[in-house]
Amino acid sequence: MPSRPKFGNITLSPWSDYVWADCWVAGGNVGNAGDVWYRTEDVWQNGGEIGVGVSWTFAPFVDNAVRFHNVPGLPHC
Repeated sequence: MPSRPKFGNITLSPWSDYVWADCWVAGGNVGNAGDVWYRTEDVWQNGGEIGVGVSWTFAPFVDNAVRFHNVPGLPHC
């Protein structure tokens, strides 16, 4: 398996919860929180993998879209 870029691991909590995102897209708006979504490949909770495979995670709920706003941040998909 090729190595993953550093920006992929987005820590959600101090209890080892995180998602592995590799890029972002502008998608559907959720309330007034924006429209940025991360393409997520893995989800880890309490130190164990609970989700595998590509899915989409609403960026403001993950990290307030920090990886999107930080330059260079995550690349566009």
